Amino acid sequence: MISSSITIADICEITGFTRHRLRGILRELPEFGGSVEKARVAREYSAAELLVIVICCELEESFGLRRKVIGALSNDILRCLSRPRNLHKAACLHIQVQPQSVTYFNDLVAVKAVVGLVVPLGNIFERIDAYIKQHSFSSPDQQRLLNFGPIETSAVTPTRTSGGGR
Repeated sequence: MISSSITIADICEITGFTRHRLRGILRELPEFGGSVEKARVAREYSAAELLVIVICCELEESFGLRRKVIGALSNDILRCLSRPRNLHKAACLHIQVQPQSVTYFNDLVAVKAVVGLVVPLGNIFERIDAYIKQHSFSSPDQQRLLNFGPIETSAVTPTRTSGGGR
């Protein structure tokens, strides 16, 4: 479950991949492949890396792309999704293998005229959001939102601190 970090166990839960299958695809992704940093320590992933990995798993599972092709596209996917933008539920990625390119579109309508693979992101966003929402604040040592109810603003008085000592 997601606590303060995202691990391979979280990614397995979101994608439905086994650890073995997920490690296989991660070996093909240049930014995630590499050797283990420390023995018996789980690698932690950022939210952007989580999104890219889930998309790469979707490319293999739903679209049947080979892992080498996915590995070649993964840096472009990460770069494309790392740019600041508003996320839309109808967003999608337009992927071309030859020549290699990845483009983000706010909605599917804008992509109708292009040739290539179109990956809708709405379902991927929903799966990630549902998992994070389900597992957030589940640990007693994490902060929780406290419902203090309405308060009268005049009841709150600022405290003054003096600059000098006594």
